[in-house]
Amino acid sequence: MAIVDEGDGIISFHGKKYSTVKRRVDAFRADCPIHRGWAIHTTAVETEKLVTFRAEIVAPDGRVVATGHKRDFRNADAVYEKCETGAIGRALGAAGYEEGENLASAEDIERWADVSWTPMEQAQFWQALAAMSIRWETFDHYMSQNEYPMPWNIDPDRRSALLKHLDEAGIGDGDRAN
Repeated sequence: MAIVDEGDGIISFHGKKYSTVKRRVDAFRADCPIHRGWAIHTTAVETEKLVTFRAEIVAPDGRVVATGHKRDFRNADAVYEKCETGAIGRALGAAGYEEGENLASAEDIERWADVSWTPMEQAQFWQALAAMSIRWETFDHYMSQNEYPMPWNIDPDRRSALLKHLDEAGIGDGDRAN
């Protein structure tokens, strides 16, 4: 099913509506202006492999009323901008600035909808792992321990970056296939 642009910062996907982060920020700022003490604070935490942003919606009395997080690979395209924007969108969604009951933003849905995991891509990915002597159990454990998204949840460019990272990490289970 395709994404339908409903206009005014709203899309629909599989019968559910999602708002853009800009629409959420605009609505929040209309209700909770800066001059009245409302704030959106963001912080970034970086590891060798990942960037994670945390966004907080802060009331005038200093209480954090909602939070949101977004994580991605450090080498992803525009990682800081996408993670900060995503964290803000999720925090605003948690604060009630969403369409229906959907905390995911339109940007999240557009990204997820673009991810396709064709049979050919699957075969190529698993062949690349086999060439690095990485068994499924080792791969699954490594991905879980490092809190990486699984390859079918990411776009093809990020899958390529993941394979490069796995190769550099040397997590293979034995001799490499030639």
